[in-house]
Amino acid sequence: MLSVLTRRLEKCYLESRRSNPTSPIQTQTEVATIRFINCVRRRQDVSVEDFRRYWKSPEFKALYDRLVAILEPHRCARNLTLQVGANELVREERGSGEAFDATIEFWWSDAKQLMQKYDSPEALSIREDMLAYQEQFIDMGGCRAFFTEYE
Repeated sequence: MLSVLTRRLEKCYLESRRSNPTSPIQTQTEVATIRFINCVRRRQDVSVEDFRRYWKSPEFKALYDRLVAILEPHRCARNLTLQVGANELVREERGSGEAFDATIEFWWSDAKQLMQKYDSPEALSIREDMLAYQEQFIDMGGCRAFFTEYE
């Protein structure tokens, strides 16, 4: 499945380069940054406090740090959603669904480099370890993960 994702990302990347000649991603000297965003929801049987405890735990930080070391993004972020009334107001104004509890983001300048690293045995191993840990507190089906172009 992971190599399927990599092939799809490569195909979409190449198609975007061919279909939009004015896009910065088209030029050889200026490549748009590839950004991976994972919007995370806690499992329903996990309290907000327990979710935050898992998220801030040394175990999760060690897994995250290993992932960063292997994938070598030029920028990354692991954030908890603020527990403030303003977030609830925004949700109500927009009529949006349940809020996410956290986000993970990675940025790469080179899509080919990302794909090579993403498919490496080391990356596969850490992703499996990360998934096993996250399943304790994250609703994997309720999360949203996607790649974007970032200029």
